Amino acid sequence: LRARGANAETLLDRAEPDLRRLFDRHLAAVGDESPAVVVARMLSAAGLTLSLAESCTGGLLASWLTEVPG
Repeated sequence: LRARGANAETLLDRAEPDLRRLFDRHLAAVGDESPAVVVARMLSAAGLTLSLAESCTGGLLASWLTEVPG
């Protein structure tokens, strides 16, 4: 969810409680956190690893994940 304009931050702040109520644990990322950061944290917490075989994306998914520190 994105908003633009002078009151963008206020609009997002107002929408967040409703989104949390509706989507709960299905939210991928909140704030400045990228989905790649969330995935990396979840994998690490569970002691899991991820293997990717990409051709159509040209390694894009792997590059997003390897950009996450740690």
